[in-house]
Amino acid sequence: MFAEDVDPRELAALTPGLTGADIREVLRRVQLAKAMAEATGGRPVGPIGQDDLRDGVAGLRRG
Repeated sequence: MFAEDVDPRELAALTPGLTGADIREVLRRVQLAKAMAEATGGRPVGPIGQDDLRDGVAGLRRG
C-alpha cells in the first residue's frame, strides 16, 4: 500500500494541528485519486508515496 519512500517523521512535520480523522481523510483522498487514475489510465499507478501524501495534506489544508 505504501512506497518505500514514505517518511513518517516528515508526515508528522507536515501535519501539525491535524487530527487522526484529518490524516485518515488525506489517505482516503490519495487512495481515491490513485484508483481513479488507474481506472482511467488503464495501468497500475503504484503504491502511495511521500509526494502523494504531501499533495494530499496540502489539498486538505486548502479545503
